[in-house]
Amino acid sequence: MQIELNNYPVAVLGAGTMGEGIAQTAASAGHPVMLYDVSQQQLETALENIAKRLERSVKKGKIIAEKRGQIL
Repeated sequence: MQIELNNYPVAVLGAGTMGEGIAQTAASAGHPVMLYDVSQQQLETALENIAKRLERSVKKGKIIAEKRGQIL
């Protein structure tokens, strides 16, 4: 079985704990991601949390800073 590698856009509805994790995972895999929530504050919080996790990954050497920028 051959797996096709396509970078299809991903829409995540809800920027809570699960939504931000799904958005980060999809973006890390190279997909363009649109994260939606009825609350602008929740969207801002989700982006801050994702940025913090990515920064920790950079500090631990798990990803390079350039990759972090691409994900965000």
